[in-house]
Amino acid sequence: MKKTWIVVAFAAAVAGAGCGESTKNKMIDIVPIATARDVYFTASGMAGVTATPTDPTCPVATTMGTTIMVEGGCTDSDGDAWSGSAVFDGDINGDWTVTWNAFTVVDAPSECNGDPADDRGSTVVDGSASLSGTAGTVASFTLNVTETDVQPNLLGCGEHTIEKTYDYSGTVETGADTDGDGTPDELTFDGAGTISRAEKADDLTITATTVAQFMDRTICDREPLSGTTTMVSGNHSGVVTNDGATDCDDPPTGAFTYDGEAQDEVAIGSVCTVVRVGGRGAPAGLALVAAVLVAGIAFRRRAPGRRTARPEGR
Repeated sequence: MKKTWIVVAFAAAVAGAGCGESTKNKMIDIVPIATARDVYFTASGMAGVTATPTDPTCPVATTMGTTIMVEGGCTDSDGDAWSGSAVFDGDINGDWTVTWNAFTVVDAPSECNGDPADDRGSTVVDGSASLSGTAGTVASFTLNVTETDVQPNLLGCGEHTIEKTYDYSGTVETGADTDGDGTPDELTFDGAGTISRAEKADDLTITATTVAQFMDRTICDREPLSGTTTMVSGNHSGVVTNDGATDCDDPPTGAFTYDGEAQDEVAIGSVCTVVRVGGRGAPAGLALVAAVLVAGIAFRRRAPGRRTARPEGR
């Protein structure tokens, strides 16, 4: 499990809002984590790595039937300190629930200008997620989580904190596996809920509603072909329209209007690779259709003694 929660790579790099950003700019910053697809991949990615820890000694995973209990209170082989706990119950290739109780990792010290204590990131997760109905073509998911992520500053030493909160539910409909590789190529996402993001002196809470967000990875690998996400904060609203069917970009973008006025295209979340369960050609459960999170929780990996500037969640 370690510092990278691995289960699709989102390429949306949210560098973070600066102090005094306008509501419009803060809404643009939150777009990559606010569509139903991106909330789903955040939930499924977190669940996937909770159920499949990679370090054999820390955090400690104990399996009892369909339940996996993951406990901190230890230091892994990379020198990262874990605390808190998580409980996964179910089938990672089917229905599941997962809870996190102050589940925390603190990075091993990494030098910055010769000071090994000046660059220690951390991530704390509290809350729960679920996926149900996977035996049919339409599954339901929820994400009720607060994630607090301390990250190295992009310039200079020191750190800053980004907090994200989700109170969200939605559905994902599985379509055709047109290339026959065992992973659905067509997925349709719908969902609604409240999402908050706070960094430095800036914070924004939105009500986000996604309708008919459709992916076909044989047509456009990273970008949804169609669908809309409406975000409302106070008296302001923004609408992202996915347009991969006619404008398949890499990195992906979407058309954006703010308070009814057309704006420049905005960065959206991006699915760029799929990790299979059970080897090539084996069916991948919905929880593991995606794999490296840039939106949502992402424990970082940095080479010992090196400081790596990175965008949010990477």
